[in-house]
Amino acid sequence: MEVNINLLDKPCLSINEAVMVLNLSNQSIRRRVAEGRLKAVARHSSNEKIQIFTKSIINYMEKGGIV
Repeated sequence: MEVNINLLDKPCLSINEAVMVLNLSNQSIRRRVAEGRLKAVARHSSNEKIQIFTKSIINYMEKGGIV
């Protein structure tokens, strides 16, 4: 049985899901979040999972990696 999941239908993506979509390394995704090139959900502590807004990833891809 084959199951296809469109990650871009989700409101937010984890770092690992963003790695799969953008084909960048984990550290590259984290760096782009820190630079503000990808928008992430605000976290209250560093222990919380980083969630990146899907619309931010789509805008990043549409602009060729420049936001």
